[in-house]
Amino acid sequence: KGYVLGKIPFVNKFNFNLVLGAHGISISKNKNYFEFNSGISNLGWGKYRFLRIDYVRSYSDGKSESRFMFGINL
Repeated sequence: KGYVLGKIPFVNKFNFNLVLGAHGISISKNKNYFEFNSGISNLGWGKYRFLRIDYVRSYSDGKSESRFMFGINL
């Protein structure tokens, strides 16, 4: 929490959290699925800081797709 974004001047005032992740599943020899995500959490105003935005990149069967994902932390 705050290790990377806390080192950047002016950005450290917002108290954002950097989120990194990797997920994968192997169903059979030829059916593998992997996804990698990076994002920022703790977005919001005042004490209402429950929003999150992620960039997700997925790889499956030689294809890759990317999306932005918006979420709510409860």
